[in-house]
Amino acid sequence: MEVTPHYGDAGRSGVYRVSGVPDKAAVAWVARTDSPVVASPVLAGDTLLAADVSGVLYAFDAVTGELRWRCTVGEGYRDGRAEFMVAPDVWNSWVFVELAGGDGSVFDVRTGELVRKLDDYGSPTVFGDLLLLNTLNEVRALDLPDLRLRWRSTDASGWVQTSPAISADGMAYAALGFEANHTHTGVAVLDMSSGELVTLIEPGDLTFPAEPPDEDDEDWEDGDDEEHVAYFAQAHAVLAEGRVWMPASREDDEWTAQVVGLDPRTGEQVWSYLPDLDRDNEVDSGVAVLDGTVFLVEILRDVPPEEDSARLHAVDIASGHARWVRPFGSCAGSPVVANGVVYVASSTGTVSAFDASTGESRWTAETGAEVLHPGFVDEFGDQYREHGLAILPGDGVLYVRTSAGLVALR
Repeated sequence: MEVTPHYGDAGRSGVYRVSGVPDKAAVAWVARTDSPVVASPVLAGDTLLAADVSGVLYAFDAVTGELRWRCTVGEGYRDGRAEFMVAPDVWNSWVFVELAGGDGSVFDVRTGELVRKLDDYGSPTVFGDLLLLNTLNEVRALDLPDLRLRWRSTDASGWVQTSPAISADGMAYAALGFEANHTHTGVAVLDMSSGELVTLIEPGDLTFPAEPPDEDDEDWEDGDDEEHVAYFAQAHAVLAEGRVWMPASREDDEWTAQVVGLDPRTGEQVWSYLPDLDRDNEVDSGVAVLDGTVFLVEILRDVPPEEDSARLHAVDIASGHARWVRPFGSCAGSPVVANGVVYVASSTGTVSAFDASTGESRWTAETGAEVLHPGFVDEFGDQYREHGLAILPGDGVLYVRTSAGLVALR
């Protein structure tokens, strides 16, 4: 069974080798779920898998949206606590899921029957013949298909609950979340064959350009550098075109965002782009990388609610300068690219398509429902959760996760 990798490939580049919907789009059907879907959907063959926050796993026909089966795994959405928060993953005919409470299960993609309960649990990632399960405290690798433990690592805790970027030689690049007295963001590099921590890239190693002095600061002298606190965003790492790409921010009176390119061997910062040094802004979702261009979404924190707060940037890697910048509403998840078109979603449910080369607007379409961040449905959902994949491109179709279920645009 052919499975579309999370964020397009093992490097999580956000690039999909499908046709998408480049010219015009409208709602073809809505596959309704009992509760909102905040976990990324998964396409396995002609089956579209979704897990809602009440703990129900669904399999829909990817062409028609018809329900094939559903299975209640969790105990329901209650007390501000969601059940399914992370994307399922698939190996052959098995689909792996994890409840927010920590229970892991394996179901048959074709029938919905329970194959087995997992003794180990965690956010699932399939890589070759390995099932990687990461929790906030440790990472385990299980052999497939017997699900025997190959290794366990506690060297780098606090992974953001999403799939890491994995290189062809089996190095995993995992973003770390933020929690006081526990994890203060970073990128952990693990050898997938052994679980050995190769290096830990910390935000304190990042460089930001010096800010201009405050006019009222009489103690400022040329050459002074103020101390600032830097963070990586709670978003998945991207491995593409010889670099590891991460959004980061510096906190002082306001926020200053940048996207950095890191050497995958040493973790050294070798590239950076600041969307706007003079704005209170952030980049809190992963980037997409294709053919010498980084696509990122900047969020402006200093605009009134009625104005567009998100701007899509296409940045030339060689020069470090923007090729084009386009506003599009409010950000919901990371940009994705397919067939020369960049797709972004707004939290209101609007999907926008831009020409990847020119930034020309191709079309916009309304899904009719919101695209929610995990933090809006789970009071504990914002410390180690990214704003998961909102748009899953296919051939001639886009699937969008919403508060109403999955919406197909054609």
